Amino acid sequence: MLLARVQEPVVSTAKLPGLRGHKLLLAEIMTSTGARLEGTGRRLVCLDAVGAGAGELVLAVMGSSARMASDMGDSPTDAVIVGIIDTVRTGGRAAANCTPGQEATTPDRKATTQDQGDEHD
Repeated sequence: MLLARVQEPVVSTAKLPGLRGHKLLLAEIMTSTGARLEGTGRRLVCLDAVGAGAGELVLAVMGSSARMASDMGDSPTDAVIVGIIDTVRTGGRAAANCTPGQEATTPDRKATTQDQGDEHD
């Protein structure tokens, strides 16, 4: 699994039937440095399975995990966004830049993975 920041939508008018109906997003892979998250400069095009938007920190999967993601069916993909990140703890504290322009936790989302008890899944 990868942490990534959604950059912008990717528009494709001609595509295989398995890609129709799926939003494509350009996302930059992130890395943890101390108490901050920083972009690596590596970007990938992902199918969006969760309704992510520009600027959001997301959880992406690649390879066979991407093909097994819900509602991907016969989509010929190697990268899928499967989660929107609310909180990341790095260096023993919440990362200072989970959502651009906001605190480390996003107030409009009620539960984090830690709250749900599945932080080790």
